[in-house]
Amino acid sequence: MECTEIISTIIAAVALVVSIVSLVCSKQAAKKSLQMNIFNEFTRRYQEITMGLMSDHQNEVKYQRLYIDLCSEEYYLNKKDCLPKEVWKMWLEGMIIAVKVDSLKTAWTQYRGLYDPGFQGFFDNLIKESNK
Repeated sequence: MECTEIISTIIAAVALVVSIVSLVCSKQAAKKSLQMNIFNEFTRRYQEITMGLMSDHQNEVKYQRLYIDLCSEEYYLNKKDCLPKEVWKMWLEGMIIAVKVDSLKTAWTQYRGLYDPGFQGFFDNLIKESNK
């Protein structure tokens, strides 16, 4: 093998390694960006729902349903490993506090059947634990 062929082969190998490293880094950055976007969107929605819950009684039922929907989506994202563990822990702690509110428990009995069995069991357990 000629010297120029060896150099060309080495350059090609180095270029391949650099490309692979670049792809891996790009994928990790994209995943972190997606996670941050999810977190920001859910935080925005949570704030809107919280403000709605503090408004008049007529809107309270609507916003309770929106809150349960949000919890269901967060549960699903966690089950699919789409969330950092610390984000899930923070959201779960918020749910544990929220299910202590009697009006949310009442709303849950009304809407429970609209959710998949996995989430039903999860939310039922949160409420059961809050009653202890």
